[in-house]
Amino acid sequence: AAMTEHGGRAGHSVLDFKPQNVLAYRQHGYICLVDCDGFLIRAGNDVFPAALATPGYLAPEFHHNFNPHLLDEKQDRFALAVVIYNLLDNGFHPASGTSSRLPDGLDARLAMGAVFLDPASGLTAPSNSHVGFFSDETLSLFQRAFAGHPNGRPTSKAWKEHLHGVANGMVRCSSNREHWHYGKGCPWCSKAKIQTPAPPIAPG
Repeated sequence: AAMTEHGGRAGHSVLDFKPQNVLAYRQHGYICLVDCDGFLIRAGNDVFPAALATPGYLAPEFHHNFNPHLLDEKQDRFALAVVIYNLLDNGFHPASGTSSRLPDGLDARLAMGAVFLDPASGLTAPSNSHVGFFSDETLSLFQRAFAGHPNGRPTSKAWKEHLHGVANGMVRCSSNREHWHYGKGCPWCSKAKIQTPAPPIAPG
């Protein structure tokens, strides 16, 4: 989030943002973004558009009429939210899960704007998803990112500030001290893993 915020301030966009394009140096906490043919670079009045983007991280509005020249910050915000969701929810994609009426492919679901955080999507979260254990604020940010209006997606700065709070507020599990959770109980130890309903999506 800090990296995409920094790039955005310089006028650039990552666009083809996905885990494979992020290198994390755990010893020192450095992050490096790679595969820059997916970047949009601005230099003065010159604009060098992205050459491609990955469908599983592409915002719904760009699926139907994909044109790299049209990709903008809204795409960065969407892809960043997907990567953060992968990290916080046991590796799951927000368009995964089960449905009796939706196609199986993530790309097709994203083109429809279908994510299991939206109760109206017809998707049910995977049984071992941690979504029911997120804080209400975290859920609200994800719902704005995936089920709200593209202009209302959380910024990189908003995610950076929120994730600092999440990291500082992690709770050690009372049953297994190797487990940490977000404050609503330990998803690793919960036998029932009951999924609490997501709060309603705020207008706008």
